[in-house]
Amino acid sequence: MKEDSIQRHSELVTLIAYHRQRYYQDAVPEISDAEYDELESELRDLEFAFPELITAQSPSQTVGGGVAETFSAVVHRVPMTSLDNAMDADELVAWGERVLKGLPSDSIVNFVCELKI
Repeated sequence: MKEDSIQRHSELVTLIAYHRQRYYQDAVPEISDAEYDELESELRDLEFAFPELITAQSPSQTVGGGVAETFSAVVHRVPMTSLDNAMDADELVAWGERVLKGLPSDSIVNFVCELKI
């Protein structure tokens, strides 16, 4: 394994943790959602190339961050599931197919997508 990949992985883990803190706990993000998504994508690519870098604490293995204390806990009537990013139409179609595979064939589904600018 290349030392520069190990170093970059460490940098990405630290950077993503920092930006999660700024976004989720502090409510003052410093980078755009697209820039954050690029960091996570780069991390996932590195971990795909070097699976030995994956740990239980890796941002690729955890969801979001803590919640700011100003928010109250909410129980959703229908659970939120399968949040993901799709960078083009092919990725969106593939995501939809993965979601549908996990449902009964007679399921009626509605998708909500938001364009990140």
